[in-house]
Amino acid sequence: AQRLFTAARHVPLSAEKDLAERVARAVRPYVQPDWAEDALELARHPMPANAGLGLQCLGATRHAEAGALLAKALTNGAAILKTDAPASSDDMGMKLPDSGGGGLEPGVDKAVRLGAMIGLGFLGDASHLPALQQATATYAKSRQELLNQDLELHYAEELYQESLVARLRLGDATAVDPFRNVLMKNIEEIEGCYNYFDDMVAYSKKDDLVYQKGLKTCYARLPELRFRQEQRLEALATFAPAIRKAFLLSVCEWTDPVQTEMAFWAALPAAQTDAEWLKPLAEKSRSTAIRYYANSMLRQSGGK
Repeated sequence: AQRLFTAARHVPLSAEKDLAERVARAVRPYVQPDWAEDALELARHPMPANAGLGLQCLGATRHAEAGALLAKALTNGAAILKTDAPASSDDMGMKLPDSGGGGLEPGVDKAVRLGAMIGLGFLGDASHLPALQQATATYAKSRQELLNQDLELHYAEELYQESLVARLRLGDATAVDPFRNVLMKNIEEIEGCYNYFDDMVAYSKKDDLVYQKGLKTCYARLPELRFRQEQRLEALATFAPAIRKAFLLSVCEWTDPVQTEMAFWAALPAAQTDAEWLKPLAEKSRSTAIRYYANSMLRQSGGK
């Protein structure tokens, strides 16, 4: 894992879609404090995707300099790559991509700010919660429904969701309900894409230009949406017990059986050894499906 992380200094991670995040998911569980110097160097890489990876892992090292750099990256975005990049770097001639009009290409800021949010979550310093709460409020204003999103607004949705994850990692229980809502939003958007595909089979709309545009959007976005939801559910399973218990109680208030999967993502890390985690779902959930599965697991574990 460390060799893969070190190699990221020499490979442009933006060359392939989602490559940076897939590398991050592969190396983050293995990050050690002695990776800090490499993480600091990568966090100032001239390529935003590489820098974002460095920022994520820098937070996990909990280095003394991490908090200040991550807070600066969250506030200033890709500007830190210009002002903080070392004069001599082994960057293979890589430069910040621009839009052709002198401005940065859409998504450059997103990669850096996203890395900073994730890094702050793993840093574990609750003093950064106000900045993350402000980020949530900022990006909440830019959210739109899937088929009305342009690229920059799509990034705003990703940043909004990741700010909630970071806050929950830091123990901010006020982010529980908004986080549950974004999980449901992701599910609804995934289902919306499948509904478009069903319409394609049920109704012949080959000559409907508006429909064809929406269909192309669905084909492009569906893998992203599924990847996003997978990331959120994986994060849910790693939150502190107090946050996951608060999430379970929140889910119990809803009747939608679609929430079954997310309820068990929250419960299962502990339920395998402590059946008490399943009792709120078995006793308090308003969803018949969730109560059924929780009671079945309680019986299998010997609980009552």
